[in-house]
Amino acid sequence: MLSCGCALGALCLLYRLTALDLGAGVARNAVWIYAWLPPAFFLSAVYTEALFLLLTVGAFFAGRSGRWWAAGVLGALAAATRNGGVLLVAPLLVLYLYGPRGDRPPDLPAQGLRPRYRLRLNALWIVAVPVGLVAYLTYLKLSLGHALTPFQQQSHWHRSFAPLGGVPMGIWLGLKSLVALVPGIPPGAKMGDLRKVVELAFLAVCVWLLWRSWRKLPFAYTCYAAIALALAVSAPTAGEPLRSLPRFSMVIFPLWVALALSATERRRTRAVLAVCAPLVALWAVLFVSWTWAA
Repeated sequence: MLSCGCALGALCLLYRLTALDLGAGVARNAVWIYAWLPPAFFLSAVYTEALFLLLTVGAFFAGRSGRWWAAGVLGALAAATRNGGVLLVAPLLVLYLYGPRGDRPPDLPAQGLRPRYRLRLNALWIVAVPVGLVAYLTYLKLSLGHALTPFQQQSHWHRSFAPLGGVPMGIWLGLKSLVALVPGIPPGAKMGDLRKVVELAFLAVCVWLLWRSWRKLPFAYTCYAAIALALAVSAPTAGEPLRSLPRFSMVIFPLWVALALSATERRRTRAVLAVCAPLVALWAVLFVSWTWAA
């Protein structure tokens, strides 16, 4: 119930945030597409995705509206929810300096890389974001005696930090798995190969949507999408470098806003939903039967 409530709240905030810059039509399509993405069932599962999405979209919406105290607090909570939330510092700072913002007009006209807004005292709220992670690690130290547990537990999944390391390895193993699947999938076999191919396809879609985001969305959104996607492919698992990429990409909301914008411009929103709807049902069945673990 908690995950479902957070997911609904996140979609409501996503609608309001998207409508500010792209209009109600794109915002409505973004909500529909987000709700029917193949891995969207993770937003209702016992994972942190729904809560993290609520907090990150809330932080952007607060900053876009000029409520920097709220952006800092929500960003801190996001960093306490998932380690990657600390990366919100960069896009929130970009949003502060370059906009778009609803609290005041720009101090300077747009010109190259020169910031449009001067730093003021309320920018200090952005510094609160990493405080959330520090507070959570301090709590773990006091209660469990191990502050670095969230980082050390990644070894349980055989993950190791390698900047962008999942990309070349994921492409190589994904293409090998694709070749292995060409003759067909033998009954009860090749599920691992199919999983690698799907994860590689998600990587390709995410990279394309990142490019679309850079062309169509405010730079702060693209900044967040690029950093979050880079983090998602920088902790590869041995034998499956892009493991869980579909789930990790669910919280990178600018990517799916870019998809909604592209679908709206081409009047293909219904086609996108028609493709996604049966896939989300199939993925949910495979996951709950533990045929496809995340």
